[in-house]
Amino acid sequence: MLNLFDLGLGFGIAMFLMIPVFLAGVVAFFYFLDNYLSTYRHYINNSNAKGRPLRCRIAYFSEKGARKRQEDSYYVSPMKNVDENGVIAVVSDGIGGLKFGNEISRFVTDKISEGYPYDFDDTENNSTILRGISRDIYNHYKLEGGATLAMVHIKNDLMNIYSCGDSNIILIRNGRAIMLNTKQNYLSLLINKLANNGETTKSAYLDKDAKALVDFMGNSYSRVHRTMKPIRLFDGDYIIVSSDGITDAIPMKKLPEYVHNRAVHSAERIKFTVKSSRRPSQDNYTAVVIKMEFDLF
Repeated sequence: MLNLFDLGLGFGIAMFLMIPVFLAGVVAFFYFLDNYLSTYRHYINNSNAKGRPLRCRIAYFSEKGARKRQEDSYYVSPMKNVDENGVIAVVSDGIGGLKFGNEISRFVTDKISEGYPYDFDDTENNSTILRGISRDIYNHYKLEGGATLAMVHIKNDLMNIYSCGDSNIILIRNGRAIMLNTKQNYLSLLINKLANNGETTKSAYLDKDAKALVDFMGNSYSRVHRTMKPIRLFDGDYIIVSSDGITDAIPMKKLPEYVHNRAVHSAERIKFTVKSSRRPSQDNYTAVVIKMEFDLF
């Protein structure tokens, strides 16, 4: 005849044996959930091809570093009529050490603002307009100053980029950061030269002139780089348009650690991280942070 002790012991053994089954069930549930969410995201991304647009969630900041004055400037186009005209975000960084850097960076963003809207599909004409802005700067300032240009034009799930100088256009996708534009500085020339000769590129980063610009807005003939074909964007993508003060303080590969599920939180975390680094030579730092979100409704 079983007593209560025997019953309790048997029940305890049965519960102990059920633990692996329970844990296996939990693992199976989360595996199913992960696959379901992946399938759902895949459905959402594929829906873009059916004409359902992505929405831009935008946040931005502009802070003065150790410089005497703020020489960064930015512009974000109006959010009305975005279906027809798209969204433009621009960052321009005045060249330090030269006169009029703050004036020229503001001139770049003001002129782009005055020319809005732009034809998304006519990147050749848009780059011609940007080179015209650069010529106006050259004619007025005669190389006594200059500025960089980093500009994105997003319409639905496509993006065109334009750049001149060494400011950043960075895409963060699936936890990985990719620099989309080519830096027009001496470092890039050194790296290409060393790589073509089969030499290590380490010495290029140690060169004292590595960050010197070889092209910029206000040069006698500026080469504005542009996309020849739009870049496809997906739900969850982040685009960061910024001055190089951001990547001086945060290595590009580390940026995915600071993006959040909202653009405004991501911008706050990036800004706080740069500020708290307390670098003695911290450049001014400006960024427009864009998160792409699919609109279900």
